[in-house]
Amino acid sequence: MIEPSLSLYDRRQAGLVNHRRLGVVGIVSILYVYLCSGPIGSESIISSGGPLVGLLAILLYSLLVGFPFAYIVAELCSAFPEDGGFTIWVLHAFGPFWGFQVGYWSWIAGILRGALMPGTLLSLLATYFNIECKSVFVEYLTKAAIAIILSIPTFLGTCTVARLSIAVTVIILLFFTIFTIWALVNFSDIDDLLEIRRENIKYDADLHGVVASGETAIQWVTLFNSLFFKFKGINNASVFGGEVKNPAGTYLRAIVFTFVLMVVTYIVPITAGLTTDALPWLWLDRDSFPFFAYFVGGRFLRGLIQIAACCGSAATCMAAIYVKTFLVSGMGECGLVPTALAKRSTRFQSPTNSALLTLLPMLVLLSLDFDHMLPMTNAYSSAVQLLIIMTIINLRRELPYIPRPIKVPGGVPMLCAIAVIPTFMFGYITFYAFSNLVSGILMLVFFIPGFVYAVNAIDSDEDEEKEDHSYVDIVTDGQSKLNDSSSLNAADEIDSDDDSISYSVNGSSSLLPAEASKAALDLCPAIDTSMLKSDSESESEESSEESEADVDSDNYDSEYGESVGKPSNDCYLPSWETDYLPVDQVDGIIRTDMKELEVKKPWRSVFRCLDVPFGFRHRDDPFDIFFMRWDEFWHTHGRALLFVI
Repeated sequence: MIEPSLSLYDRRQAGLVNHRRLGVVGIVSILYVYLCSGPIGSESIISSGGPLVGLLAILLYSLLVGFPFAYIVAELCSAFPEDGGFTIWVLHAFGPFWGFQVGYWSWIAGILRGALMPGTLLSLLATYFNIECKSVFVEYLTKAAIAIILSIPTFLGTCTVARLSIAVTVIILLFFTIFTIWALVNFSDIDDLLEIRRENIKYDADLHGVVASGETAIQWVTLFNSLFFKFKGINNASVFGGEVKNPAGTYLRAIVFTFVLMVVTYIVPITAGLTTDALPWLWLDRDSFPFFAYFVGGRFLRGLIQIAACCGSAATCMAAIYVKTFLVSGMGECGLVPTALAKRSTRFQSPTNSALLTLLPMLVLLSLDFDHMLPMTNAYSSAVQLLIIMTIINLRRELPYIPRPIKVPGGVPMLCAIAVIPTFMFGYITFYAFSNLVSGILMLVFFIPGFVYAVNAIDSDEDEEKEDHSYVDIVTDGQSKLNDSSSLNAADEIDSDDDSISYSVNGSSSLLPAEASKAALDLCPAIDTSMLKSDSESESEESSEESEADVDSDNYDSEYGESVGKPSNDCYLPSWETDYLPVDQVDGIIRTDMKELEVKKPWRSVFRCLDVPFGFRHRDDPFDIFFMRWDEFWHTHGRALLFVI
C-alpha cells in the first residue's frame, strides 16, 4: 500500500489551528529587538571613521545595501509566506542541498548571536548592581540560567514572544527618546560631527575635543564589519512566515517600518550624545551611552539607559531563539531536516523540538569569545544573503509565473543592478572572516557537520528512490502487481471490455479495465477517481474545455488552491506519460512543464505533494535535480559552490 504524503496543507488542516497571528506591529517588534535593540553597539561605526564618516556610512549603507536587500526579501516573503522562509526560496532555486546549507548557516549564525547576549546581559547587570562573579563556573551557570529563562517565551508560543517584543521595543524607544531630548537641551556644539579619523589623533583635555592631523586613517575593516553586524538579518523576517496574517500586505510595511526605525535609532541618539561634549568620539564603545546619560541627566537618566540596554540584550536572545526555532521547524515541514523537528505543542502551538535543538548548542557556546564569534557570525550571515540574491534572480528566470504581491520593478536587469553593491559587500565580509586563523578554523568546524549531513541525506534519498522506482502493472483480470522498471514493456497492451474505463495519455486514449482501475486505486490512494474518465466523459470534457478552464481558474484562486477534481493529496498531477503508473509519479513527482503547473495552481503546488526524506523533487528545473553521484553534484552546483567560497 502506497501511503500519500502529508503535505504542508494537510498538516495545517489536520491541526485545525490558525497559526497566522502576527500583524505589522508584531513583526516590527520581533525584528527590531532581534536586529537592533537600540543604538548600543553602533558606537564602533563612529569611532572607526570619525563622526562625519560614520554617520554618512550609516546612511549610504542603508540606501545602497540595506534597502535593496530588504526589497528583495519583501518580494520573496510575499511569494513564499511559510515557516522556513529563505530556505524554501533557495530550495526552489538550487535544490535541497543548498536549501539545507543556507538554513544551517543561518541557524549557526543565530545561535552564535544568541550565545553572546547572556554574557552581555550579565555584564550590564554586574555593572548596574556593582557585583562581580569571581568563579568561572558560577559565571557560566548564571549565563546558562539567563539563556534558559529567555527561551521560555518561545515555548509559550508566538503571541507571547510578540507581546514581550512590543513591550521591550516601547521601553527602548521611550527611554532613548528621553535621552535624545535631554541631550539636545544640553547642546554644546556640532564641531565634533564634522571630524574624520586621521593618522595623528589625540584628545585635548583643555579644548574638550579631539585634535587630529595627518592623512586620513579610516579603519575600513572595523567600519564595514560593524555596519554589516548592525544591519544584517532582515531576511529572518521570512522564517516565521506561517505565523503572519495577510502576508501580501503585511510584509512590505513591516520590513520598511523596521528598516526606517533601525536607521533612526542608530543616527539620532548618537548624534545627540556627541553634541554634548561629554565624551570624545575617539573613546566611544559599548559603555558610552550610560556615560553620556550620566553626564547629561545624572543617575536617573543613566538608570533609564541601563534598563533599556538590559531589556534590549535580553530581548535579542529571546528573539534569536524564537527566530531560529521557526527556521528549523520550517525546514522540518519541507523535509530538509527530520520531520520530528516540525512537531508543535498542542497547547501553545510552538515547535518544542526545534526550540530545544536551538537552545542546547547555545548553552554550549556561552563561553566563546566575542571577538572570535563576531567575524564568524558575519561570514555565515553574509553567505546566506549572497545565496538569497542569487536565488531571487534564478527564481525570476525559472519560475516567472509565481504570484508575487510585492515585486522589485524592472525585471531581472534591475535586480542585477541593485544587487551589485550588496554582493560586493557580502562577499567582502565572507572573505575577511578567513583572514583570521581562529575564525577560519571555527567556521570550518561548524561547516563540516552540516555538509556531511546534507550529503548523507541526499545519498539515502537516492537509495530510497532506487528501491521505490517500481511500477503498477495493470492487467485484464483486475489484479495489480509491482514489477521492476526493467521488466516493463511499453508495447504491452491492455485488453478492453465493455465495462472498461478510458483515460487520456498525452492526448491519446487508452483503455483500462474497471476492475484493474479499482485495484490501481487501492494501491495508489494519492490518485483521485476524477483522474479516470469514461469515453463519454472524455468527449463531453473536450467539448466544454474552455468553460472548465474558467471554472478551474476560479477555483484555484482560493487560499489553499481548492479545486474540482484535484487529487486527494492536494497536488495537481498531470496526465501520465505512459500506460503504466509509476509509483513515484503517484507519490507526486511533477513531470509537466513548470509554467503549466504554475498556471494551474500557484506556488503551493510545487511543494505540497512530496514525500521524500530530503527536499522536494523538482525534475524540470536544471538547478533542482537530485545528486545521483558526486560528479553530478559538482557538475550541477560547482559554480554556486565556487562563488560562495
